Amino acid sequence: MRSVADTTGSASGLDAVDAAFLRRGTCRTERQQSEVDPPGDDRSLLEWLLAAAPDQWNGLADRVEQAAGDGHRVIAVAGGDRGEGRTTIVHGLVATLASRGLRVHQASHPRGSDGHEPATRDLVIVDAGIWFPPGRFRRDRLSAVSMGCDAVILVRRAATPPSAAWVAAIRQAGLAFLGEVETFAGRSEAA
Repeated sequence: MRSVADTTGSASGLDAVDAAFLRRGTCRTERQQSEVDPPGDDRSLLEWLLAAAPDQWNGLADRVEQAAGDGHRVIAVAGGDRGEGRTTIVHGLVATLASRGLRVHQASHPRGSDGHEPATRDLVIVDAGIWFPPGRFRRDRLSAVSMGCDAVILVRRAATPPSAAWVAAIRQAGLAFLGEVETFAGRSEAA
């Protein structure tokens, strides 16, 4: 994964996390090339990723804190395909923000998992799923799935090129585009 790019398109690297995702895949196929095995379960993998690249996670959290300072309280983490690593990014981002003492909630939709609005001073990180499925782009679908969010972080695999059209659509929908996180997550078998 690479860190969130600012709105001008520059990006700082999350090279250690890139290497962690890459090493995770390498460990399973070419054991002799890896000296460190990442843990097998998701929770310990997240802890491992957080420990492997604290500067990069903090850079991502800095960008979200900056957006919160600009009044953006509900941040969607969205993408275009299954298995891109969105949920891992959300869990890591929430953990990093919470470790800074921020009141942050994780949700699968903007109102929160229990259907109640969090306090307005709280940050909500939404595991927003796929906003840009393959095929024809539909603005009405984007309007529906983004309802209640006011800023977006896009997640995509390193092998997927950035989409200026997605960024333009996000901005046209009235949402702040915080940037992209690029992951080396493998393709999901369900995809």
